[in-house]
Amino acid sequence: MDYSMGLEKDLDKMFSTAITRKPGENFAEGITTANLGTPSYAGILAQHSAYVKTLKKVGLQVIELDP
Repeated sequence: MDYSMGLEKDLDKMFSTAITRKPGENFAEGITTANLGTPSYAGILAQHSAYVKTLKKVGLQVIELDP
């Protein structure tokens, strides 16, 4: 899935580096107000992977911290 939405030309003026961290397995214990049911760890990892891929696609250097 492509989440960049044509932001490549704008982000190079604003940011050069993004710091990310893969969600921990206990992420579902966080506070939320959304009534979407119990989140899936596999699903959140897929979303995070797509996020990191998009950051790289738009030209940012991505620093990935340990969980």
